[in-house]
Formats: sequence, structure tokens, C-alpha cells
Amino acid sequence: MIENHSQFEKKESGKRRRLLAPHSNGNSTSKSMSLCELVIDVLVHILHFLPKDDIDSFAIASKYCAETRNHLSLDQARRGSIVLNGSTTPFNGNVWNAETFLLAIPSRKWHEVFKGKRSRLKISGLQLLNSSKMTQLTRLSKQSKLDNVKSLNASFEASLQPPHRKVKNSVLKSLSLVLPNLRELDISYMKVTETAVNSFAKNCPNLEIFRWNGSDDGLRLSGINLASCKNLREIYLEDARLYCSFRRAANTPFLAHQDNLEALVEDILVLYFCSTKLERVSIKGSRWYSWDLSMSSLLGNYPGSEIPQNALVDFVQNAPSLKWFRSDLSIKNAATLRSRYPNISFSR
Repeated sequence: MIENHSQFEKKESGKRRRLLAPHSNGNSTSKSMSLCELVIDVLVHILHFLPKDDIDSFAIASKYCAETRNHLSLDQARRGSIVLNGSTTPFNGNVWNAETFLLAIPSRKWHEVFKGKRSRLKISGLQLLNSSKMTQLTRLSKQSKLDNVKSLNASFEASLQPPHRKVKNSVLKSLSLVLPNLRELDISYMKVTETAVNSFAKNCPNLEIFRWNGSDDGLRLSGINLASCKNLREIYLEDARLYCSFRRAANTPFLAHQDNLEALVEDILVLYFCSTKLERVSIKGSRWYSWDLSMSSLLGNYPGSEIPQNALVDFVQNAPSLKWFRSDLSIKNAATLRSRYPNISFSR
């Protein structure tokens, strides 16, 4: 039995050597090995290092690639895309406002498309849609659920001009109503107000990852908009302009300094209301502003002021689960925090 096992090992070893050896065309000229010539375990190991979208692109190259993509050790979530064609009138079956968008989900059977593995949704063209009345949207959403969608990417390119990134609030609110099991949301560089974010926080209780890089319309620096998201683990707000209103934050510690405006500036709170379970946070390049004109000389005005260093330090000290933090911390403060919290990775 040992002899048979040894012979088997020799045969397998020979196969692996032949597989990994350069190929010859008879003229002693070697050529590179293609991915599909690798044994499946090696290929799967390589795929683990690729982003999800690249893995999905690999899967459509051939039947062998598709079978490899189905390996159980790989993330089986797949992405489906909806490209909307807006118009001022609903002709040729176009989706032209939030109401017709919800009607299209059951009529075009989108709910069947996004069953099972296809749980990541990419939507393009939301800026083309007109608004609708929320009472009607709430009623229609009951028959238009996309329960299997766990991830929504509705982001825009940073290079797109602001007027072409503006999305009606009711459009985003309608999406929050039909994606009850959403765990990841990306609305980077979208121009929409905080009420749309409030809708996702309310209607998507399982939200874990939130991205709004380039936000510039009212998201609160304190994190109050996301306070109801009890499972939130990651927040990405790079190059964002975040609102800070002291007069409305009656239950926060900095009101102890309301007689000293300069001290009040130093008590700005960063993601105070949703910091309990946060593991990864990026607010690199973000600034804050206030519309309170009586304080504008001290608190800054639009487009915003830098987040104070001590506010960034306080956030780290009050985020017990934090593992990674990207911000504008000074080199000195980052070094100090790194020595105090060796389990946190600080990035600039």
C-alpha cells in the first residue's frame, strides 16, 4: 500500500511539473502559461486577491472560468446592473420617475433576476428620474421588494460635474423602501440631502457599510443620521463637507462650553452617535461647516474648515472596535495614538 501511494505521488508530481513547465512549439521557443492551464486550487488562490468585479469578469471568459468562479471558498455574491433611461414622458417603456421605477420591478421581474447569488446591485441613471409623492411610493414598495439585494452601488464618478450628479430625494427614498436587507450602500459623489440617508438608516436596519465620499449636502459630522444603524461597521466619507449644528445638539457634551465659542470649536464631535461598533473609518480630506451665521467667523462657513486634531483624537479614543482609521491626523498625533492603540492601523 505504501508502494502504491509512493507511485501515485510520483505520477502526480510529474503531472504538476509538466503543467508548470514552459511549453515548446518544436523550435525550443517557450511561451507563457494561460490562467486556464493552472490547476484549479492554484487558480482559486489567485482569485482570492482580486476585487469582486474582476472575479465576475473572469467568470464570463469561459466555461472553465465560470466553474472556477463557483468554488465555495470564493465570495458567491454576484452583481447585476440596472441602467435607467429617463425621459420627461413615459414613452417606449422608459423609467422616468420614482413611481415608474417601482412599477418596473415586478413588471420586468427584476426581483427574479436578483435572486440567489446575484445580490449586488449597480444602478446607473438615477439623476435622470423625476420625483414622486412618497405616499404613492410607500404603497407601491410593498409589491416591489428586492429582498435578495445586500449591496447597492449608486455612486457617480468624481469627475462628473455637480449638476449632473443631483438625484431627487424621493428616488433614493424609494430605493430604501424596496431593499430591506441592504448591508452595503455606496452613494459617493451623489448630490442628495440628508433626508435620503435618514431613509436608508430607518428602512435598512442591517446596514453595515456606508460610503458617501464627496458628500456636500447636510450629512452630520456627529453621525446622528446613522445612529439607528446598530450594525454599522464601516464608514467612508472622504473629501466630504459635513454639517455641524451646535444649537440642535442639546444632548452632546460640548454645550458645557457654550459661553466660550473658541472652546466650542475644539469640542466638535466626529461620528459620536454611531461609533460603538465601527471597525473601519475614512474621513480623509473631509471638512465641516455651519450655517449658523452668528458663529460663522469662528465656526467656519461653506465650503468648510478642517476637522480639529483633538476631535479626530477623541473619536479614536471613543471607538472601542476601531481597527483602521484614515484621516488628516498630524504625524505627531498619529504616532501617539499608534503607541496607545497598537491594534489600530492609522493611514493618511
